[in-house]
Amino acid sequence: MELKEMIEKAATIVGSQKTLSVKLNEPQQTITDAKNGRRGLKDESCARLAEILGMTYGEVSAARNFAMAKDQNQRDFWLPFVRDLPRKAAAWMIGIATAATMATIAPSDANANDITKRSEKAGEALPALSYESDNVYYVNYLTATCLRLIKASSSQLIKD
Repeated sequence: MELKEMIEKAATIVGSQKTLSVKLNEPQQTITDAKNGRRGLKDESCARLAEILGMTYGEVSAARNFAMAKDQNQRDFWLPFVRDLPRKAAAWMIGIATAATMATIAPSDANANDITKRSEKAGEALPALSYESDNVYYVNYLTATCLRLIKASSSQLIKD
């Protein structure tokens, strides 16, 4: 989301651009200039704007830096932070939550080895639908898959 959109959304949330200028402790003209790309907001104003929007200071600050970039190289640098940040952040959070869930429900290696040894001693293959064996191997498979996806996503984030 670009700074102009952030200012418009925040103005809608608080009621008007005039009210927003009071909440950001900025003259109304500064808000108008920032919205039109003629001026940036101070760090303090970015932090207050982030609070109003329920965003992070980094998201608002990146949008400000993108809006105030003096040349194409600077705009190219800040663009990935502004363009797809919400989508990428959501993807990261889903990946992290999935990996954390898998890690917490996965049995320890010792438990997995114990199950395997008990089956081998009994001279039988691991049962196809046993809760313990399926859980162990399926969770380990899912954990490895999630970690590969997170790694691939992080490589894509760096490229973008």
